[in-house]
Amino acid sequence: MIKSRSQNLITVNLYQYEFSALVSLTFNTGVKFLSIGGAKKGDTKIKLKINNKDYEGGADEMADVTNGGTVGLIKRRKAEINMFKTNTYDSTH
Repeated sequence: MIKSRSQNLITVNLYQYEFSALVSLTFNTGVKFLSIGGAKKGDTKIKLKINNKDYEGGADEMADVTNGGTVGLIKRRKAEINMFKTNTYDSTH
């Protein structure tokens, strides 16, 4: 397990593949997204659930980050969720 360097964002230990999935997500949404992309520009459910050790629930919340259902983003989020949950890196397009 690795510890996130962003102590103010994710405060629990993550496996490398979980961390990689979050890096992919934040690469596309912006580094501050987990802390400002939620309700009232606050913490996202992703961050809150993962920090409460609901890893699977946090990963599932990534499915909502699709800019209103953009097809390419739906596909990307599915790949990130799969990576987070199963340690499967899939770079097919």
